[in-house]
Amino acid sequence: MRFITSIFLASLAVAAPVDLEARQFGGGLFGGGGLGGGAGGCAEVIFMFARGSTEPPTMGILIGPPLERALERQIPSLKTVGINYDAAIMDNVSRGGTTAKQINTATQAFNQQMSQCPDAIFVASGYSQGAALMHRTIEKMPQAQKDRIAAVVLYGDTQNQEDNGQIPNFPREKVKIFCNASDGVCGRSLTVNAGHLSYSGDIQPGAQFLAQGVQRLKQGGGVSSSGSTASTSGSLGGLGSGGLGSLFGGSSGGFGGIFGRRS
Repeated sequence: MRFITSIFLASLAVAAPVDLEARQFGGGLFGGGGLGGGAGGCAEVIFMFARGSTEPPTMGILIGPPLERALERQIPSLKTVGINYDAAIMDNVSRGGTTAKQINTATQAFNQQMSQCPDAIFVASGYSQGAALMHRTIEKMPQAQKDRIAAVVLYGDTQNQEDNGQIPNFPREKVKIFCNASDGVCGRSLTVNAGHLSYSGDIQPGAQFLAQGVQRLKQGGGVSSSGSTASTSGSLGGLGSGGLGSLFGGSSGGFGGIFGRRS
């Protein structure tokens, strides 16, 4: 089992000031997207996102808003839905990286959007525990729903090693996982450190992968393996100018052992 020895610094990291007026933090199963998306209505493409542990609902801070902005520049008709799951730090100790309650919340959010918008193409992303939530939700979907998902991009994936760089029961070529070489959560130590907070340089490539998946699905094909990578090791990038990576130092400084290995 994973165990948690400290959450203080990680909570500080994701509780940084954020412009709340830039988001509509909806209740229920999902909330509106950070910028242009919302829970109501349909669009040609629907972007489903799950934030990391302790990040504010529904899009978080580190990945959700910048990825949405990058994706909006490439997909004119885009609706964003932030899955309003608990994102509680202790849920990381559960088998599979999150709890049945959170999986049920995400499943209902996908079901509602797919039912409400039967002609929409879906793309998905998650960060940290949100990545685990995407693993556990998508792997159990009916095939008809999986076929509507053009591409999935995951960041700081807590299930990267457990699931061998893929989402079980889902086409590997449709998935791109960004894991910094210094990210302890993606690696064997499973510690939250500066590497786990430094994915600003991978936002644009992630958005591009999602957009390319949409184009290929429109053309009647999947995402070609030549255009995808199941798992990548990026360099340690800052968040914004300087960013949390430079603030807390490299992986050796880090946050220490927030997550232990699952036995």
